[in-house]
Amino acid sequence: MVVRSVELRPDPPADPRHTQIVINADLQRPLEDGAYLDVTVRLGRVKLVAHSFDLLKELQANGTVSPWQHHIPPGPLTLAFPPLRSLLNDTRPGRYVVLVNAHAAEDELLASVYITVDFEAP
Repeated sequence: MVVRSVELRPDPPADPRHTQIVINADLQRPLEDGAYLDVTVRLGRVKLVAHSFDLLKELQANGTVSPWQHHIPPGPLTLAFPPLRSLLNDTRPGRYVVLVNAHAAEDELLASVYITVDFEAP
């Protein structure tokens, strides 16, 4: 997997409760069902979230692949995460660090994305 770009919506981000992360990548080979994403969100040194997502189910949910597909074909791929509010119980101003590791079903590391977003106090 080759990551082409990472976007924040809206840009510039104003509120962690309404900020969405979008990763645009190119798959070099097909991925079978079982590929997953490990997502960690930190605020400073405090780990707020450590969660795994089924990659195929996330792509089916956002309409990138059909619900009946059992693999992800090679080519361009857009992965839009839900807004951070759905991952976080508490949102406050500060520097958020999001680490996303994409893995194949066999646990092979496909890509890592490290994102830092600063939210200032209103």
